[in-house]
Amino acid sequence: MKTNRKTLATYVSKTRLKDIDHQMLSSYRIDQDYFIKAQDYLDDWVDHITVGQPKMKAHFAVVDVALGADAATIKHLGVTLVQEDGVWKIRDVR
Repeated sequence: MKTNRKTLATYVSKTRLKDIDHQMLSSYRIDQDYFIKAQDYLDDWVDHITVGQPKMKAHFAVVDVALGADAATIKHLGVTLVQEDGVWKIRDVR
């Protein structure tokens, strides 16, 4: 988080970064990567990323993201994006 903060701020909303900072300092420790919802990634996730069409809501968009090529290894994520300073950024990952 500290070494890649500037890069993260390009893609992640200020609110989400503050939430992650708060969790890292609290007694509730993050035991997985927030963005992939896993402790580690599988090799086929790196080269196989599928992004669905965004579903537009009032002030945000939701995008389905699938990591992996094989049914046994695929990981589905719901990514919520918000506009911040005219750029779409990650607000939430589920």
